[in-house]
Amino acid sequence: MADFIVRYAPAVDPTLVTQRLIRNPNYGGKGCNVPGTCVIPLIERAIKPKFFEALEANVKRDGFRNPILLYATGRDLLLSFGGSRLRVAKRLGIKIPAIIVCYKNQYGYGFTDTVTPDNYHIFFTDVPELFEFTDYGIDTHYSLERNRREYYDPKGMAWTEQADDTTFLEKEFPWLSE
Repeated sequence: MADFIVRYAPAVDPTLVTQRLIRNPNYGGKGCNVPGTCVIPLIERAIKPKFFEALEANVKRDGFRNPILLYATGRDLLLSFGGSRLRVAKRLGIKIPAIIVCYKNQYGYGFTDTVTPDNYHIFFTDVPELFEFTDYGIDTHYSLERNRREYYDPKGMAWTEQADDTTFLEKEFPWLSE
């Protein structure tokens, strides 16, 4: 079992996050302090531009609904989950809320609370179906398949309801109409 603490930071500078944590150590990146992982550069790919336009418009209007998940290992902040939100924060030049798994006693990220299995849900507007504390940190996912329920956003696309142009949904997410 690794030695870490999970903390909440309401406003992290997104430019501090330049690498991604990968759970497969054979993926080709350099190793890091988190067992069973490696680190690769965070690369912004030019995919789904309409998705990012709609997400950016939603963030401008409503702010961030959910924190991203980061790991702090020494001086590095590594992205684990929330790449689309991080990309939008960088484009808009605004800070972003984050849950940070701290592998060293980190200070300076504006922590407010310790995150536990009993309180993690209070930091989310849309609570992920999977948010599991493990021996090495947090395993989380918003898998749309896991979230297909009547009481929850069945398609995982509620953020698009106020988008000016929703015709891109069928092109970029064809499985939504299946």
